Amino acid sequence: MTLNWFPLPKNTGSISARGASRTLGRPNLSPLALVTREMAQNSWDARLEGRMPEFGCLVRYANQGVLNTLRNDVFAAGFEIHSKYTGLDQTFNRGDVYFLEFWDRGTVGLDGPDRPDEAVEEGESQNFVNLTMNLGSDNKGQGNGGSYGFGKTVAFNMSESQSVIYWSAFKTKTGEIDYRLIAVALGKEYTYDGRNYTGRHWWGYEGPTVKGTGNILPLTGERARLLGKEIFSRHFNDGETGTSILIVDAKPAELMEVSDDEGKIPDEPDQIIDRSHEKIQNIVMYHLWPKLDVEDGNRSMDIRINNNPVLIQNLKNKPEYKGIEQLCSALIDVRKMSEHKNIDFESFDGVFRYKGYIFKRTRDSYNIGYLKIVLGAYDSTAERSIYPQNTVCLMRNEAELVVQYRKVNDLDDSKATWYGVFKPDLETDVAFREAEPPAHDEWNPSSLENAKHKNIVVYAASNITKSLKSLFESKDTKRDSGSLGSLSKISQKLARFNPIMSTGGGVNTELIDEDEGKNKKRPGGVVRRASVSIESAAMTGVHPQNPDYVQYFISFSCSSAWKAGQRIGIKVSIATGDERTLEYTDSHDFEPSWSEGWGPDANDTQRAGHVYVQWDGPDDSEENQGSVVITLRKGKTYIFEVEG
Repeated sequence: MTLNWFPLPKNTGSISARGASRTLGRPNLSPLALVTREMAQNSWDARLEGRMPEFGCLVRYANQGVLNTLRNDVFAAGFEIHSKYTGLDQTFNRGDVYFLEFWDRGTVGLDGPDRPDEAVEEGESQNFVNLTMNLGSDNKGQGNGGSYGFGKTVAFNMSESQSVIYWSAFKTKTGEIDYRLIAVALGKEYTYDGRNYTGRHWWGYEGPTVKGTGNILPLTGERARLLGKEIFSRHFNDGETGTSILIVDAKPAELMEVSDDEGKIPDEPDQIIDRSHEKIQNIVMYHLWPKLDVEDGNRSMDIRINNNPVLIQNLKNKPEYKGIEQLCSALIDVRKMSEHKNIDFESFDGVFRYKGYIFKRTRDSYNIGYLKIVLGAYDSTAERSIYPQNTVCLMRNEAELVVQYRKVNDLDDSKATWYGVFKPDLETDVAFREAEPPAHDEWNPSSLENAKHKNIVVYAASNITKSLKSLFESKDTKRDSGSLGSLSKISQKLARFNPIMSTGGGVNTELIDEDEGKNKKRPGGVVRRASVSIESAAMTGVHPQNPDYVQYFISFSCSSAWKAGQRIGIKVSIATGDERTLEYTDSHDFEPSWSEGWGPDANDTQRAGHVYVQWDGPDDSEENQGSVVITLRKGKTYIFEVEG
């Protein structure tokens, strides 16, 4: 059961493999991020009505049995000629080969004609030929993600041999399930037997001749089902339809995104696979999180990595996903705004402040789009997250695939951590779709020829900027309707105390170095003292067991290394918005936890509104930083001071 080889000769207007691989331009995303997002987008576009599609991905080490199948049954025809132009010769001579496999189920599969020259009626599917044969063709509607039909080329860029295998189950016009399998490669241009070739290759079966040209057809039926089972990890269950895609000889450096600082690729396959899955999970959480359990545990897409479901609820507490809950909250409200065309524009839940905006031009009968901002106190821990803080997440209306996290420059937002989500209205979604480049990673209105669409995208971008500037430049913005007063006024009056309001602020408290003694002086008669200050104080979220309380992460440092038995006290007060502070006297336990080297005060000092910790680490340590996490009642603004 050996497939036939079909190299594409050069003809008038034909595009070379090299040209095809460059159709995406120079996107900002990594090849792994591009291919994962593209595959997920295709799966979403092909979903069956009323079904939640399954989209999966895994990296696996190629065993010898599968390699033999590929060498003898898939790529055998013409191997001596084509292998050196694709890299397949090196693939089969090298022992360390990896596969990157994508699949979707609950989708229509690669249906439609199996020949690109076969005419179809308007609206009829051409999924097979558009994915495997055509370039620059698409049949995607307004509610879907793609528009250029070039994204398929990203899969070949992930392969050392520039080779991809497609396997699909679909329903025929008579309602029966059929199977298709075809292999494709984008190699180098070459000349053979007096003829020039584009470097584009297919492996399938030869179909009927039309006007002297042999047609490339896929392997079909039971033979396609059985060959696919030998090659792919995820098989088709009875009655299932969908598509599986195998990137042959996937590049380990791209799978793991190895940086120059990391040196070389790990030697162990398990390390490569585990790190690849971690990278893919980050990509899913960065680009595809709107498809996950954003609201009430409901998902619009079942996304799996190595057949394990990716769920926000399971990952939200990981430091690398800090900010995902705020993004989810913003998206929930944006969905409501899009559905109802209005919503409560401003609210405060005791932790975060919410601000909504509807963009509408006076001359239009429709809304342009919807923006929601979730604003909280400055959070130093958010800097370690994959989500860029203080950005607006841009996405299309129904597709809800992340296009870009947009930074708005020249904002006075350094005292806060905020996340925003923007979606166009369903009526204007097409304008934003057309403003995307082939990689779908930005909105570029200058690329639009339609003047109306260009004005819509420009208006949205301009009003995102205006809305954020009005939010952070307002002097009368209220944190809530209570007694906290103006956030800006509190910031101004208490900046020297409160690092939440003033990053890098805090109180410097001089501590006498006990080794020097109270009266022992340095040369020049100056008493040596150590200066301790709070570096940052950030609210990390609601207490996991008590929703009426929040947790604060407070970091502090000393101008010299910690000494054995050195004690630090942190005083907590409530900011009222006027000239005074109130001592914190809440009866709830602070539940302190501290960083390595620190423990509870040996003297067990207890005072209302204070947390005391002691350095228990080595006396010869060069460490001069520490941190403590404490629990406080929600809905108030706090002042933190160091006491020696």
